[in-house]
Amino acid sequence: MSVVRITWGVLFIGCLTLSGCVNDKPADGFFLPGDLVDIQAQTWPKQSLDKQLLLINFWAEWCAPCREEIPELNHLNERANIQVFGIDFDRLTLEERLTKARLLGIDFPVLTDQSVEKLALKWPHALPVTLVVRNGKLHKSLAGAQTEESLLAAAAWHDERVKQDP
Repeated sequence: MSVVRITWGVLFIGCLTLSGCVNDKPADGFFLPGDLVDIQAQTWPKQSLDKQLLLINFWAEWCAPCREEIPELNHLNERANIQVFGIDFDRLTLEERLTKARLLGIDFPVLTDQSVEKLALKWPHALPVTLVVRNGKLHKSLAGAQTEESLLAAAAWHDERVKQDP
């Protein structure tokens, strides 16, 4: 009986750890390498992105917390000086990605494979993960479903133009 309890205890602590960790240490050497392109073939120039708060979100259709945070990310993407980008965790084909993004109600741009490769990011072990990028450099990596408030707090974003609704 005690072995079963210990096993469940270890599993419970492991799940808690994976469900909402915040890593305050940015990845060494990360920077925005250049222009990005989304699956709608829109180019996002590096010069304009460097001036914005970027939120890069790994998502998947099967991930319930990913689906829960989509409205929050959509709302943040509507604000001035914030740009949200999505990365499809499952690396679906372009057509599948377009369809899934539409079905999930994703209004923010989803990056192409070429743009994701250009970013040279480490693939997360759990979802969702949101990267907070300021001035072209990784500021924080957040694991677990986020809210608008938690993302702005993690970014330590103090620009009044961002805090107000558009």
